[in-house]
Amino acid sequence: MLPEGLHFLLANDTNVKAIVGVSRSDGTSGVFPSLAPREVTIPYVVFNQIVGSSPANSLDGRNIYQEVRYRFRCYAADYKTAKRLAEAVKLALDGLLATLNDGTPVQGADFIMEADSVEPALRGTIYGTNVDFAIRHIDLTVTP
Repeated sequence: MLPEGLHFLLANDTNVKAIVGVSRSDGTSGVFPSLAPREVTIPYVVFNQIVGSSPANSLDGRNIYQEVRYRFRCYAADYKTAKRLAEAVKLALDGLLATLNDGTPVQGADFIMEADSVEPALRGTIYGTNVDFAIRHIDLTVTP
């Protein structure tokens, strides 16, 4: 499924790893679907689907070609690092044409928008930059 493939792609991307680190004290990759662990080491990326699938329907029913919108929230202890992490995510995804490690064929990923956020945290402030993408893919779980 697409989320697993996106997770693997970002967790193994050279530019993302250069920012989140490879030997993290929390023992994670620094990339999380939906929700980060409670005691996560910063910087990190959390991603989730924010707009449902827009299937291309045909007379035979739901088509395997899908378009979904994902938000990638890039968090860091400072604004500059959050922006650098967002740029690394954009470099990994923008214009993506590939088959992900889970077998999902991605036929394009278009950068939609970027927005900053600042969130108070238990131990200070966390800076965030959100980047949204429209991702077109073949949903192999749909029976054509």
